[in-house]
Amino acid sequence: MYDDLTFVKSQKAFKATDVPAENIVKNGNFSKDSDGDGLADDWVKGSNVTNTRIEGNTQYWTNNNGFAWSGRIAQDIKIQVGHKFYVNATTSNVYGLYFGGKVQGNFGQVLTVNEKINDELWVYAAEANLEAFIKNIIVLDLTKLFGTGNEPTAEQMNRVLEQFTDSWFDGTKNVFSAQHFMSMYFKKMTELDNAITNLGGGTV
Repeated sequence: MYDDLTFVKSQKAFKATDVPAENIVKNGNFSKDSDGDGLADDWVKGSNVTNTRIEGNTQYWTNNNGFAWSGRIAQDIKIQVGHKFYVNATTSNVYGLYFGGKVQGNFGQVLTVNEKINDELWVYAAEANLEAFIKNIIVLDLTKLFGTGNEPTAEQMNRVLEQFTDSWFDGTKNVFSAQHFMSMYFKKMTELDNAITNLGGGTV
């Protein structure tokens, strides 16, 4: 069973001093709009995107017809075939995403890229003529970070990223914190103790 303690041990977390992880999405908190057009820097939009605006580091847009591909916002990112990627964001009226033009998924998942036709990340609105928004998008190459076969689950990555404000960061950050990993471990042990006690047993 690949539990949190096994995950910590597999990464040699208690001996590591630095585990640098790169959010491969640029301007993922939509804080920069240098030309003031309402679309964040480093992002492009489909032909049917209207009413772009940024408020509170949140990107808003509207798809003015029912075709998802033309109602998208997109960005070029580094996508490696054969790798697994953790993707997450806060969204509303967002149907999902396309990754490398081949992988369809949603946020809060680990996506495996077995093939690609481009290096683009697409985010598209779910419903026409209804405003969509996205904020704090993060994409991490788990295979590059942890190695093939050692990639954590989405749930485990959610716990790792709790140490950052809004579970998000820009650029490259050290995701190893001994204090945070120990708190994860003790929280898990408490959950196990409570489960065993509820079943009529003792503590671990």
